[in-house]
Amino acid sequence: SSIQQQSIAMARQNMMFRILGMTNFRTLAKNIIRDPAMLNYLDNDRNEKENPNENLGRELMELFTLGEGKYDEFTVKEAARALTGYSVNPLADFSFELKEQRQDTGNKTLFGRSGNFDGDALVDIILEQPAAAQFIAQKFWRNFVSETYTRKSEILVIANQFRISNYDLKTL
Repeated sequence: SSIQQQSIAMARQNMMFRILGMTNFRTLAKNIIRDPAMLNYLDNDRNEKENPNENLGRELMELFTLGEGKYDEFTVKEAARALTGYSVNPLADFSFELKEQRQDTGNKTLFGRSGNFDGDALVDIILEQPAAAQFIAQKFWRNFVSETYTRKSEILVIANQFRISNYDLKTL
């Protein structure tokens, strides 16, 4: 894709963060897995059932929702399968496109649950994991409270409230 298309995608991503950044984390995550800039950057625009690409699924869990060590390699492979077909249409102004012919519609197993999961189901199942609210609360703590001082008991209380609120970012 051209630099101009990529810059349009980056501008749209920036706008998405501005609009959704203080709304709901679940909504934000479901938009991220459809974001053309992210799909392009993590090669998910080439993620297809015959050759699943693990980049987006791995980064979704490692950097954005759970943290290292809270998932296994099998889960990465199943997450990649859930995200197959999430792509970009360069002919339609570099917008998101679900390419159904590339989608893996078979059953996947994620954190002990099995079903024909897609990207939205993947996000929902990840956010059911207790580690998710804790990881996100810890990230916010480090960025907005203290990089050096951590009170685990307080972070757990915050994480619990965040989870109870269905991942409302203002509550966090």
